[in-house]
Amino acid sequence: AFGGTYRLPSVTRDDPAYADNVYWRGRIWPPLNYLTYVGLKRCNYEGDASRLAEDSVSLFSAAWARRQMPENFSAESGLADDQPDTDTFYGWGGLMPLIGISEVIDVSPWNGWEITPRPVGASGDWRLGPLFAFGRRCELVVESGWLTLIIDGVALLQTDIAGRLRRVSIRSDGVEFETEGAGTVLLPGRAPAAMRQARFDGSDLQVDERQGEAAILVPQAPAPRPLELRWA
Repeated sequence: AFGGTYRLPSVTRDDPAYADNVYWRGRIWPPLNYLTYVGLKRCNYEGDASRLAEDSVSLFSAAWARRQMPENFSAESGLADDQPDTDTFYGWGGLMPLIGISEVIDVSPWNGWEITPRPVGASGDWRLGPLFAFGRRCELVVESGWLTLIIDGVALLQTDIAGRLRRVSIRSDGVEFETEGAGTVLLPGRAPAAMRQARFDGSDLQVDERQGEAAILVPQAPAPRPLELRWA
């Protein structure tokens, strides 16, 4: 009832108010999309949240191509300027791309800092940032399937793990996060000999060398498990 090409309408499409297409009578509102997205994430409907994020970013991108950051959108055409009483540049219009950013990097009371190397809808190489994360200047760069996490201008780690990294914690002597694994973590600028600990779900992992840098192969796990990396 809330589906369709453009979503989420503020009332169901079979509601008598929907056809009015005026303000809260059928139009798409960024605050509703954002709060619904956060609710889906909190209830662990990850796939549904990701699809809503993809839809929201797509809707916003089409408007931004016309240099609009709309107050609301038509649920039939996706347009903002089809109604004279819609402000085409409004503060909370920025919630739509924020949903997309939250798919890549976010922080919550439940999962702490999170990063998704391959969010739904993203393809090819891309870069996000600089932005303020982990209390520092952060950039995320994806090239050829590898995510590089850059903190204060220095590459901290690289990984080809596709799934979401949860409870990411960055310290002066290491980094840790929860993951389902099935991939490799590289530590740029750190030789294997500098590693004090590499542990996944309580078990030690082997630290290999790849072009002089520490490389850790993380096995697949049935659910997110803690990965702990410490260096001297």
